[in-house]
Amino acid sequence: MTPNSAMQPNHRLTHHLLLILLGLMLLASLIHWGLRAQVQERVEQKLYDQSVTLLRQLNQQLQTDLKEVRSDLLYLTDQARQNGLTQPQPSDQAIARTSIAFKAFSKYKRRYDQVRFLDAEGMERVRVNANQGQPTIVPTDQLQSKAHRYYFTETIGLPSGAIYTSPFDLNVEHGEVELPLKPMLRLASPVSDAQSNKRGIVILNYLGRHLLNDFLALTRDYPGRTYLLNSEGRYLLSPNKLQEWNFMFPDSPQVGFAQDHPLIWSQITQRGIASSRTAEGRFVHLRMRLPNSQSSLSSGCQNCEFVLILQIPESLLETQIDQEMAHQYPLLGLFFLILGAVLIFLTFNREKRRLSELQIQHLNQEIADERDLFIGGPTVVIHWRNEFGWPIDYISSNVEPLLGYTAEEFQSGELSLSSIVAPSYLQQLIQENEAAQTDSRSWFERKPYQLVSADGRRLWIQDTTSVIRDSAGHITHFYAYISDISPLKQAEEKLQRSHHYIQNVVDTIADPTLVINIDTYRLEIANSAARQTYCGGASIDAEMTCHRLSHKREVPCSGEHDPCPIELIRKTKAPARVIHKHFDSHGKVIYAEVSATPIFDDTGERVVQIIESHRDITHHVEMEQQLTQLAATDRLTQVFNRMKFDDELVEQIEWAKQQQSALGLIMFDIDHFKRINDNHGHDVGDRVLQEAVAVVQKRIRKSDVLARWGGEEFMIITPLADLAVVETVAEDLRKAIAQHQFPQVGRITASFGASMLHPDDDARALIKRVDQALYRSKREGRNRTTVSP
Repeated sequence: MTPNSAMQPNHRLTHHLLLILLGLMLLASLIHWGLRAQVQERVEQKLYDQSVTLLRQLNQQLQTDLKEVRSDLLYLTDQARQNGLTQPQPSDQAIARTSIAFKAFSKYKRRYDQVRFLDAEGMERVRVNANQGQPTIVPTDQLQSKAHRYYFTETIGLPSGAIYTSPFDLNVEHGEVELPLKPMLRLASPVSDAQSNKRGIVILNYLGRHLLNDFLALTRDYPGRTYLLNSEGRYLLSPNKLQEWNFMFPDSPQVGFAQDHPLIWSQITQRGIASSRTAEGRFVHLRMRLPNSQSSLSSGCQNCEFVLILQIPESLLETQIDQEMAHQYPLLGLFFLILGAVLIFLTFNREKRRLSELQIQHLNQEIADERDLFIGGPTVVIHWRNEFGWPIDYISSNVEPLLGYTAEEFQSGELSLSSIVAPSYLQQLIQENEAAQTDSRSWFERKPYQLVSADGRRLWIQDTTSVIRDSAGHITHFYAYISDISPLKQAEEKLQRSHHYIQNVVDTIADPTLVINIDTYRLEIANSAARQTYCGGASIDAEMTCHRLSHKREVPCSGEHDPCPIELIRKTKAPARVIHKHFDSHGKVIYAEVSATPIFDDTGERVVQIIESHRDITHHVEMEQQLTQLAATDRLTQVFNRMKFDDELVEQIEWAKQQQSALGLIMFDIDHFKRINDNHGHDVGDRVLQEAVAVVQKRIRKSDVLARWGGEEFMIITPLADLAVVETVAEDLRKAIAQHQFPQVGRITASFGASMLHPDDDARALIKRVDQALYRSKREGRNRTTVSP
């Protein structure tokens, strides 16, 4: 009987079991796939229907809220007419009646921060402040002109009955966002007399928190994610609270839904409920137009839109599908468990007896075949009993050339296996036999051990041992074929001695030195300086790589700013030298000059190893960085000096032209600075410059660049800012300096000039235009801002 025929029943049983398993798996997969597809369709439709219903409710609620505000506004404009405010010169009694009516209205409604009437010149004639539920009428001497505010200029030009709606944003007081946050929506409508002459406007500051609370109340129980956006895709409400109102804070990341989900935003182009799908899930959205009394809205109403978005994340869909499927799994599992158990039981019983008989025949035949195969060859075949002393039943005759013993000496019982095993390895063999019994293994490979030959020599042996068991599973016999590996062990010992020699040599090198495998990046040798620097003198793990040792990370270095010398040598097969930032055993940064040299194989073609030497140049690098910082910084004010500013402006202009983005430049000069030096001394003048820089730095963005141009003149580069923003920044800075109290000097002023980068500008042209704008501010009386488009 051949080994193949002996193992055929076992293969057949395995084959049958695999067919049963594969059949059950295929059937289970088909049932599961079909059932899950049905559940997915049902769950997804349910979530979509829920989202559409909620969007309609939100749309209706928000429209209702805003229609009520519109109705209130039109009511107040009518009140202004009835109380006589449409007269060219309203009487004090008319103003008083209107003030009392506005106050009563504010107290009753409790959703407006301010209720105002402005005359045709933009002067406040009536203003009622909410005052936390206790409305107050603002005295006449505290009323202000709003003639230049955007909401007045936009509203006064509208026809009678039209409504201007401002952007929905946060309330700003004295140039800063009011805390706690106060969302605000301003609605205004013109007031005309009987001859349709404009006599002023009524404006309501609507507390947007009422609108937002209604939105949150309706979406509280929605399982997905909800977003409320303005017309530009900026977050008003978001699952991530850090994203809300970020467009109101220049230092915050200026991103919105349009940037986070550009594909979805591009599909929200028309009103009405629609849906889109991406890898993040399904988005159901509605673009909602604010109500207005005119069919054609004013210019202010490009912001009269909200975008409502409900997201059904893939994770939510999968969770609800899994919950639905969880109810089906027990029945499916029980069905397949019973079916599988019945099929396996029937198949196993049919093959069990035949398999047992064939296995015994196979083992006997295998012993005979291996004996015939190895007899006369270099490998010795041995068969012994698992009894005391390990008596040998059979050993091939080629044992004599190997160990000097005859086969008859073993088979007669004069020698046993335990009698020729070197004493120091006897316990190893006993433990390996016990492990085979415990693990129920049919064969195993032993660790190398030594046998004692007839002439007393110790030979290194490697063997593969098979196990024979009785019906109870106990080991009764072993058989193995053993080979002499003494030459291999001797070569291994020589290699270890050579390695120790090389290690001793590299340990004498003062700089950290490594020998690295080019394929795996693992360290093959590291000298004592490397161990001391990177491991605090501790030993290095055998699996340690060069990047884990020196860079303290799991991936190799790469790229222009962190070049890998190994990659350079792979390409050029020539020595390489780079500067790297390493970390010592305490995490301290070390700048190292890495010199790497390739080691080739015997052919001289393939690089197999790299020798790296790391020279510590931290002191030189830190000195260069300090010199660079000193060269770029104005010593008095600690901002960029003129030389650094010139370089930065050229780079910013080049970048703006490449990106086709806006770039502004502001120049300002401290007015009458020479008088400060003459009257108070240069020390005080220096402190004024330092204080002025501090005032400016608190009010510009992190992306803006402030530099001292010379003397009391300063420059500010404002990337990604249009003309309106640049003018606002310059004017805010001018006011901040004028309002600041400077020690020993008091209040001072500054003149500002600003301009934008033109397509054909270079740095000189832009600076010249800004300088001319500053000159006009000086010429026209100082303490003013001039903007050159």
